[in-house]
Amino acid sequence: MSKASERTSTDSEGSAGVLPTPVRESLDELHLAVLGGFSVLGAAVETVERRIGLALLAIQRAVGSLFTPVRNQSESLPVGDADRRLREGIRSGSDATNAAARRTERLLAHHIPRIPAPTFTTVRFGEIPTRYLVGALGAVALLAVPVGLTAFQLSALILPVYLMVFAMSWDIVSGYTGQISLGHTVFFGLGGYTSTVLNLQHGVSPILSIPSGVVVAALGGLLIGYPALRIRGPYLSLVTLISPIILLQLVILFNNNLPYIAPSGLGGINGFVAQNDPLVGTTTAAVLTVPSFPWQVIIDYYLAVVLFFVVFAVLFLVTRANTGEILTAIRENEDAVEAVGIDTAKFKLFAFVLSGAVGGLAGAMFVHTSIGNPLNPQQILDVALAINIVMMSILGGMGTIVGAAVGAVFFVVMSFLIDSFGGVVAIPLVGETLASLMPAPLLAIALLVIVFRPTGLVPAAVRAGRWLATDPEARLDGGQ
Repeated sequence: MSKASERTSTDSEGSAGVLPTPVRESLDELHLAVLGGFSVLGAAVETVERRIGLALLAIQRAVGSLFTPVRNQSESLPVGDADRRLREGIRSGSDATNAAARRTERLLAHHIPRIPAPTFTTVRFGEIPTRYLVGALGAVALLAVPVGLTAFQLSALILPVYLMVFAMSWDIVSGYTGQISLGHTVFFGLGGYTSTVLNLQHGVSPILSIPSGVVVAALGGLLIGYPALRIRGPYLSLVTLISPIILLQLVILFNNNLPYIAPSGLGGINGFVAQNDPLVGTTTAAVLTVPSFPWQVIIDYYLAVVLFFVVFAVLFLVTRANTGEILTAIRENEDAVEAVGIDTAKFKLFAFVLSGAVGGLAGAMFVHTSIGNPLNPQQILDVALAINIVMMSILGGMGTIVGAAVGAVFFVVMSFLIDSFGGVVAIPLVGETLASLMPAPLLAIALLVIVFRPTGLVPAAVRAGRWLATDPEARLDGGQ
């Protein structure tokens, strides 16, 4: 064909409304690019939906397996459904989009990775270790305690919950590292006095004064823990024993004035007269205002229970990690731990600081409750309280975290039973009732437990549970 005829043909195409070839090719490329973009976007959306669906299915099966007795099995879920449906939809289009379909498939191959099917292993309800079920029942019991109790009866149970927290803080430094502290109330006092002074004499809200008490108590743990790096055994116990005594003497000495820190003094042996701003109360000074005193007691109780759960979770995670194993090894043979190149001083100091922070948190929150307000040093700095904390932890089982809480519950329950029913039980040849001899009967019970179950109630119960349930996978609590 001649050039003239080609020019004539092109002119006729243009006059007939047909786009020139270069323009049509450009539009085709643009069309293919748009189709490819939408295809990739749609595939990405379906992939996200698939992943969310798999996650929800995993959660559903994990929760359902706790209550549905099914056998152990592994199954794979089909993958690639979204890609397959997308490709089938593309192929079902008109012939004009076949090129776009092929190009989109090539894009999908690069942009959508193949996700391996997750494997779910179901667990029968009966395979959960018994100690975990007992622990769950104990947690439910703590939450259900207010049911059926009066405000006065419930208020008497707030202090035992704080004692459980305090006993756990003692166990982390003495039960795990073996550094017996006999004056752990100093951390309780540092947290309580710091929060009280900041709130009453400097106008700081409990929201800020409580964390300040935690910091001061942690610093106290650092100051007391540093000498512990050089002394052991009874010498360390003596140092810790005199710590709350020194703090109490400072409270008496600066009764009326402590320059810059407490302009109105530390209250002396009788404590403060003015009350702190409560966390929960019926006045506008409270952080949370409630309509009546019973509501104040109920919320105070549940705040203590929440604190217990949080502290327990933190200490449980710490002691079940490598840190807990090293702390336990320090208790068993500190020289051997140092021989393998581990800095025992760092871990012992960490235990003291963590223990001080937890004790300070309990003390700072306690002085803003309905039973700890106003602050009285006889409540938080008494040496007898420190001895009771040691006894609680030993009764429950040292180096277990759970044992400290169980020992506190056992101690409080036995005290309540002796006070309530011991008045009608007369002791022969003595002429006194059981309740009138308190705390001697309680100490006698503790002595019997220590003699016949020296490892504590929790380890003994775990061993008995193993023997009854023949559960070879059960492990003794305490990171061992």
